Amino acid sequence: MPSSLRTRSSVSPRSVPTRSRSSALTATLMPANALRDAAAALGLDLARSWMIGDRWRDVDCGQRAGVRTVFIDRGYAEALRTPPDFTVASFAAAADLVLRHA
Repeated sequence: MPSSLRTRSSVSPRSVPTRSRSSALTATLMPANALRDAAAALGLDLARSWMIGDRWRDVDCGQRAGVRTVFIDRGYAEALRTPPDFTVASFAAAADLVLRHA
């Protein structure tokens, strides 16, 4: 993976020591805010960032945070609330798409 690609993920509040639970809970309840906070902390440009996911919540979060969204269509019986920027069939296809547009 090129060194210019960075990843960040949030954690469940249950897996975090007590003193950090409030920030983890915020990340869980308001994921778009957590993405913006992480971008600010890491000096990332959200306009050049991506959200890859397989649920409508992932696409909504990415849209609210201002990142490009890639929906991995696994055939779940749930409708998307907002259209993703791209739709693919697998994580490998999503990674390929991001790398081609980097």
